Amino acid sequence: MFRKVLLTLAALFLFSGSNTVNAQPLVESEAAILMDGNTGQVLFEKNSHDIHYPASITKILTALILVENTDPSDNIIVGEDVPFLIERGSSQVYLIPGEVLTAEQMLNALMIESANDAAVAIAQHISGSIEEFSALMNKRAKELGATDTNFTNPSGLHDDNHYTTAYDMAMIMKEVITHPELRDVMTTINYKIPKTQHQEERYLWTKNRLIRSPSNEYYYEDVTATKTGFTSMAGNTLVTSAARDSLSLITVVLKSRGVMTYIDTCNMLDYGFDNFTTTVLSEPNQLVKSIPFAGENLDLLADNRLVCTIPKDQASLIDAKVLVSENLDLPLDKGEVVGEVVYTLKGIEIGKVALLSAQAISKPFNLIDLVKSVAGAAFAILLASYSVLRVYVSRQNRKIRRRKKLKKIKNEYSKF
Repeated sequence: MFRKVLLTLAALFLFSGSNTVNAQPLVESEAAILMDGNTGQVLFEKNSHDIHYPASITKILTALILVENTDPSDNIIVGEDVPFLIERGSSQVYLIPGEVLTAEQMLNALMIESANDAAVAIAQHISGSIEEFSALMNKRAKELGATDTNFTNPSGLHDDNHYTTAYDMAMIMKEVITHPELRDVMTTINYKIPKTQHQEERYLWTKNRLIRSPSNEYYYEDVTATKTGFTSMAGNTLVTSAARDSLSLITVVLKSRGVMTYIDTCNMLDYGFDNFTTTVLSEPNQLVKSIPFAGENLDLLADNRLVCTIPKDQASLIDAKVLVSENLDLPLDKGEVVGEVVYTLKGIEIGKVALLSAQAISKPFNLIDLVKSVAGAAFAILLASYSVLRVYVSRQNRKIRRRKKLKKIKNEYSKF
């Protein structure tokens, strides 16, 4: 819902004469998206639901599954077939069968060096095979709202059946950035893999120009996580998150070319930070309104926190409409849902929150109701007593009839 709302909002502000939102960013990549990292609202998109190959940005889901299923100190043993399950000459750290690295070391190899052999070793460690791990990836992707994605491997090496969308990758990234260890590794410039039983120390250096050096033309200081990708079929791909003040943004570009990957990303981030702000509409147990009810003032409290990203300087235009349930009646329990508050901006709904009763209100004493209640209880007792009495009388009558019958039979036999 938020995606549709924000697209409508963006169009509204662009063409309604407002000076708040500047022209949308110029994006040359075939597919792209700018998403709020907290709410999932779509602030800009270009063909964001078109199917494309992701290349190595696939690895953000591999990394997510790794941290969800292992501890950093867990040992991962490189399988005998790992070197043969990746494309020759592709990005790797040249793992040797039998070599042992920790999960943390594998994670750094995966995300900094974009090592395909590390991706395979991780998949085998967690699921036993690439096929089983791919099934786990697809299951997790759908749980995160990536419903147009299908992954066949943990690395992103080309396969015609390995595909995604910009929107889906943004939804996956939205979960990824909730993990501090993933944000850390996705902004790490260099890392040293210690000496193992098979190899000397290995040094990893990022090639991502958004974070590599402040002197780089495409360096973006607000980046909190980023991952590049490339294959000849996918072109250049890039997924990034950045944060400034209270605003968290996610960008994805697919099927891009060279430095346009970074230019498009920076353009979308600039557009987001320049034009949007995060507004808290409600907090749990926040007093929204007091209304007269049953001779008392009933306080209506917000059920949960609601955050919305809107164009800057538009917060004063947000309207909150309180809707109280038509079936509200006594007695009323504390915490009972009594209605909702609907927030709109220029007539467009941007969110709603259930309203709870702040206090319990009992039903007032009513003599007629009491009489009815007592009478009803008395009638119920009489009815129950009558039913019990009928059952008792019926049983006694059956016993009497049975004795008479036996006596008659006995008298008949006595004649003989």
